[in-house]
Amino acid sequence: MGTRIFIDCTDTHRCRFNTGIQRVVRNIVNHGAAIARQGLTCQPVILMDDRYIPITAFEQSQLNRQNFSLRALVGKAYIFWVSKLSILLPRNCQRFLTGTKHEPSLARIIVFLLSPVAWFWHKTKRLIAFSQNTPPPVQFREGDVLLLADSFWNYSPWLAVRSAKVAGACVAAIVYDIIPITHGQFFAPSSRDRFVAALPLLFEHADAFLSISAYTETQLRAYYAAQPFSQKLGPKKFGTFTLGADLDTHNPLGRIRKKILSVFAADRPTYLVVGTLEPRKNHAYLLQALQKLWDEGSPAVLLIVGRVGWMCDELLNAIRCHPKTGRQLFFMDDVSDTELDYCYTHARALIFPAIIEGFGLPIIEALRKGLPVFASDIPVFREVGGAYVSYFDHTIPTSLVGLLQAYEATGNYPALTPAGFTWPDWSQSNAEFLTRLVALSSPQ
Repeated sequence: MGTRIFIDCTDTHRCRFNTGIQRVVRNIVNHGAAIARQGLTCQPVILMDDRYIPITAFEQSQLNRQNFSLRALVGKAYIFWVSKLSILLPRNCQRFLTGTKHEPSLARIIVFLLSPVAWFWHKTKRLIAFSQNTPPPVQFREGDVLLLADSFWNYSPWLAVRSAKVAGACVAAIVYDIIPITHGQFFAPSSRDRFVAALPLLFEHADAFLSISAYTETQLRAYYAAQPFSQKLGPKKFGTFTLGADLDTHNPLGRIRKKILSVFAADRPTYLVVGTLEPRKNHAYLLQALQKLWDEGSPAVLLIVGRVGWMCDELLNAIRCHPKTGRQLFFMDDVSDTELDYCYTHARALIFPAIIEGFGLPIIEALRKGLPVFASDIPVFREVGGAYVSYFDHTIPTSLVGLLQAYEATGNYPALTPAGFTWPDWSQSNAEFLTRLVALSSPQ
């Protein structure tokens, strides 16, 4: 019998986000079956009542973000009508109407009132799933591999994992970073505590760990070696694999909305920022740097693309109230891969000022599109971008300002041209991933 790999994609299956982890999980699932060779099969699974259930072809469409989302539907309707009505009201009323759920606003009231509806909708979907011939749970056997590929700290798979191990399966995991432990100040206490509590459980249950960068692997090894429980659990296997660089849900024939086209319509340098709004992404630093350019009369445009994360109320307020908003400063939280591809191919450069990262996916996405990149001078970005990225000190705004001023004045990019940059696509990435996963999971 060949090796069966079961890919736990529970969190990605149930959420509607398309950030780094969801993109990796989706691509492992979508490419796994195509790449699996003779004697090796890949099956995505989700956790349901402490058992792993195989995902059917229909359910896999949810990983491609085709699923109906009540939250998304309500959100789009809210944004449409608020944008129409707010311009007719006094400024203090506009603030209340257009504020996010993270601050005192109408959005927060709506989210609070709709929470019971969302709970009921979730439970109803689960009941429907059970009533529509839900597949029987996976029966693990000796030689199987259970891959914890998702955000394991957001749910509790441990009972199901233990059952798989008892049946003879090897348990492996992808670790994207351990930033909530090394830089806990950048996270809300609740999410940080969930991760801190879950990582020791991951070490207890998993035998092999694949990281998305050598930097993350080094951090993970050091953390494990420093824990008292490592002596009891014994040696673990560690490795890395290379993420793909292509935007997997990009549709060349897809529609680009007017609000995005308008940002690039004028003949002026537009700098792109891609990433969730959260403290470690360092957007506040970016606003300081661009403000210095704007004060000197620069026509530069800053386009921030990314979903609203956590601990970013002040940042959102700064963006909303900034005098350049709508003219030289734009924030969009609902950009599709098709639209992101358009941004990559029309921007002047990507700016990535993060303080700490586990990889830095936008860097390779941008470079692969031929877009110059200015990024923080941190070890993982040096690993990912090498000599193709121009680096700045992420603690001193004038460090970035100087680079951008010289770039605008001369047109010379102070690093190797992105035209020479090569990187694997997701198909190649997954071929490498499966090879390394099988090697780490073997008993030798």
